[in-house]
Amino acid sequence: MSVNQSKLIKVARKDWDYILSLRNSNHEYFLTQNTPITKKEHYAYMERKKNDPNYHQYLYDKKCYIRIDNKDISVITDPKFRRMGLATDAIVELCRLHGTKYFATIRMDNITSFNVFYKVMNILSDHA
Repeated sequence: MSVNQSKLIKVARKDWDYILSLRNSNHEYFLTQNTPITKKEHYAYMERKKNDPNYHQYLYDKKCYIRIDNKDISVITDPKFRRMGLATDAIVELCRLHGTKYFATIRMDNITSFNVFYKVMNILSDHA
């Protein structure tokens, strides 16, 4: 892959079921989604967000989902591909595409996410 080739792919409607499966596979670490959500709830949310100018969503290498919702970044990696650095790479690429003035809302017990975002901060500050 060339240096300039992006692994970020804009989310299309055909990706919504995959994103739902990712959301429900990791819901215990979400701040507001404490239980799995239904397809109907998920599709209603995605419909509301698809024309929001402050909402950007991508699949990264078709192995993780990353989104910006008003300046809040979140990422969910497919369980089969966790601990491979994909979330870190996805966040870095997203910040290089959309800028770096964002935040992440992370539950205190989600040490993995904290470590990923800490690593991203170090990567981006080293290249500033």
